Amino acid sequence: MEGVNVAIVTAAGSGLRMGGKLKKQFMLLDGLPVLIRAIIPFVKSPLIGEIVVTAPADELETTDNLIKEHRLGKSIKVIAGGKTRQESVYKALQACPQNCGRVFIHDGVRPLLQEKLIEELAQELKRCPAVIPVAKVKPSIKEVKDGLIIRHVPRENLVQALTPQAFEYQLIYDAHQRARQDGFEATDDAALVQHYGAEVRALESDALNIKITDEADLLLAELLVKHYRKDLS
Repeated sequence: MEGVNVAIVTAAGSGLRMGGKLKKQFMLLDGLPVLIRAIIPFVKSPLIGEIVVTAPADELETTDNLIKEHRLGKSIKVIAGGKTRQESVYKALQACPQNCGRVFIHDGVRPLLQEKLIEELAQELKRCPAVIPVAKVKPSIKEVKDGLIIRHVPRENLVQALTPQAFEYQLIYDAHQRARQDGFEATDDAALVQHYGAEVRALESDALNIKITDEADLLLAELLVKHYRKDLS
């Protein structure tokens, strides 16, 4: 499908699970805010024409100023997100240009995305209109109820879903519209399009593309950023 490729970076969540007043997306990671690190790979990628960032309504100006301050050098539109991630993505889809061909939907608190993954997802989109990066589940998985282990879950076919999740624009937009009409809430965008009958291809990827949810994640991310920087020096 022809048209401009758009990256949607979701950063409209409360982001306060770690405690404190500063939201996760604004925390510094080796000198740069987590959100800025999440955006930079899309800025660097020649495949991405525009970027839409969803921000908390009360942090809209702060987010916009933060992005302008770092002079990222690509068209970046900052919009107010919704009450849920799904609503935020829908609003971002509405903010995409009319000639949007594909969208890459990424978590604003995943600061370790590698540009190479964007290229790999774009290639996979030529084979399937929906593709998401995944990483194999390594630990043993147990189902627990009332403090007791009730079932061992075989992990051979289990993966964890990562982002960015990539879609042909019309497919994901139509799925979001139908979900709003039906009152259907999905855990992620892949589950949304799959609910309405689309196939979703899994692209095995790097498990180090982590999401910052707590202090341990932030510490690991700091170590990884320094490791990547050392490899490039």
